[in-house]
Order: sequence, then structure tokens, then C-alpha cells
Amino acid sequence: ASVAITNDPATLGLIRIAGNVGDVTLLRDESGQVTPLVQMVDHPHPTIRFEAARVIANLLDEHLADRNLQSFDYAGQHRVRKRLESMTRLDQQPTAIVLENRPEVQQHWARLLVRGGYQPVLVATTSDLERAVSDGGDMRMIIAKEYPSDASAIELIDRVRRNATSRDVPILIYTRPEPRAVIQETLVIDNAADQTMQAPIDDTYVIPDQFGVFGGIENIEGVIERDLLAGDLDADLTILPPDDSRYIDIERLGRNRWGNRSRRAGLIRYQARPLSISGLYEFLTMSRLAQHLPPLSAADRTAYRRFATNQLDNR
Repeated sequence: ASVAITNDPATLGLIRIAGNVGDVTLLRDESGQVTPLVQMVDHPHPTIRFEAARVIANLLDEHLADRNLQSFDYAGQHRVRKRLESMTRLDQQPTAIVLENRPEVQQHWARLLVRGGYQPVLVATTSDLERAVSDGGDMRMIIAKEYPSDASAIELIDRVRRNATSRDVPILIYTRPEPRAVIQETLVIDNAADQTMQAPIDDTYVIPDQFGVFGGIENIEGVIERDLLAGDLDADLTILPPDDSRYIDIERLGRNRWGNRSRRAGLIRYQARPLSISGLYEFLTMSRLAQHLPPLSAADRTAYRRFATNQLDNR
């Protein structure tokens, strides 16, 4: 009942009570179906799925020790082992999955997310994204380009939402960056009379992109006709974008399709790609306010990782 009404604190409390009861019927009943406790290892909130895996492992150890058994089979035991394996891969930082196939944009996102305290997980296709979210780590955010090569944005949202572990993860679908003022570069002429470009003071733009421009090719405007450089440099031609007459409101459609499944699943943002981590603060704040449980801390991730590693080493 607590899961049906998305009451995460009550669900977590009941899981911990189940660990103190020590009743093996919580793992296997007469029907042979996956029990509610075992189902919790795929819960959308990482604290609940990790705590469920911990409680199940302890219940199993106690039962095997009391009965002097070598093994105990129950429905869904492969799901529990998969969750323990994902717990062993927990890092000191939460993860943010980025779906992008252009190397320069991947590097851009990686720099932003590291500065914001996230471990970036870079994938190139929607299929890769599905495999990444199925790992069930401490995912805080899914970031995806507007036109993936193997799916539309709405299909991508559907695939993410159908996966239990990623059902409540906020999704950001981004377009190309908004136009910015021209970055002022300083020209330094050396003894050989060669002109070299100096990086701007802003450390956001210390690495040149694939065209040799500091801060990205999108920062060139006005002074130079950008289309004369290499055609439409901003275009992502993996899938041609629709014209205005067929425009789809991704945020509205995503909320309507999945908003009734979970109170957090409707958090979908459609915006221009931010050029600094501050462009994500509002989105991340909205995500945090929509949660019923606090996010995992670094100490929590370390404790779960050590527990899972010990469990798998002893089996």
C-alpha cells in the first residue's frame, strides 16, 4: 500500500522493520511469485532499493545459518544479486547520464557535471542509455540531446520511464545553446610573426572545440559569417528536426503520458544546452523538492558498496 501511494518514507520504514522480523516467508511464499520485499530491489528511489537488497541479504544469511543450509531459492533472487552487483559500483559521487554522440559536446557536459559534483556517464544511443539506467546506481539526472540517432525524444522518455529504477529520475532534453556575445580573444604576436589565440579568463572556455575556437563555435556571431566556415555548424544531422508546424511540446507530452504514474516522473525539462553549471541549478532544485527522501550521501554510498562487496565475496 505504501508503494501504491508513493509514500517512500513509509516504504523504507517497513523494509527496515521486515529486516528485524527475520521471517523467511518475506522472501518466498506459497504462491511462488516475487514477494513485495524482493520487488523493492527495483524501486525508483536508490535508498529503498539498496536497503531492500541489504535486508534480503541479511535475512538469507540468518536463515542459512539457523538451518545449516548451503542455499535457499526464491523468486527474484537474480534481481537481488544484480542489485548487489550494482551497489559494488557505487562511486563517491552521484551519477548523471548524458546521451550525446558528438565528442565536443560530451566533453562540455563532462566538465559541467564534474564541477557540479556529479560523475558523468556518457552514452551515444538510446539503447546504451537503457543499459546504463538498468544498472540502478545513484542516478540523479538523465540528460539527452534533442534528436538521438535511434529514437525520438518522446520515445526516449518512454523507454526511461518504463524502467522501474529510472522511473522518477528527472530528464533534461536540450537543444543547441542560445546565442552569446562574442568572446574577446587576445592576439599575441610572437617573434615568428605567428598569431596565436589566447584562452579567455573564464575557465569555462579554456579548451578549444573541434574547430579551434575557445568557448565553442556557437560563440562566433556578428563579426564572422558562421555559415561560411563549415556550413550549418550547429546542426545535428543524425535526425532532421521537424518544422514549426509539427512542433511537439516535449515537457507537456511527457507529463501527460507519465505524470500519473509517479509524483516525480513528470519532472521533464526542455531547454537550450546550458553553458555553465548554474544553468542546471533550478532544474536540480525542483528535482530535490519533489523527492520524499533525502538523496544518498557519500557515506551512504560507501556503506552500501562495502556491504555488497562483502556479500558477493562470501558467496
